[in-house]
Amino acid sequence: MAIKTNYSGLKGWQVDDLYEERAAILEYDAGKSRWDAEQMAAQMMGFANKSDLKIYVQERKANENDDTTDGGS
Repeated sequence: MAIKTNYSGLKGWQVDDLYEERAAILEYDAGKSRWDAEQMAAQMMGFANKSDLKIYVQERKANENDDTTDGGS
């Protein structure tokens, strides 16, 4: 998975929000089907497809949760 844009400064939910907003714009303003809009949005963000983006987001969220639970030890 090649990521063209650096999302290191964002939390997982923020990356997901950017993706969802971009997909909605493509669907409603550009007239794309939902599937096409979601795939195109992921590709515009530098991911191969929606699945790769969602895996990235879930990994970021899991790491964020690990970071917050480790601090309380």
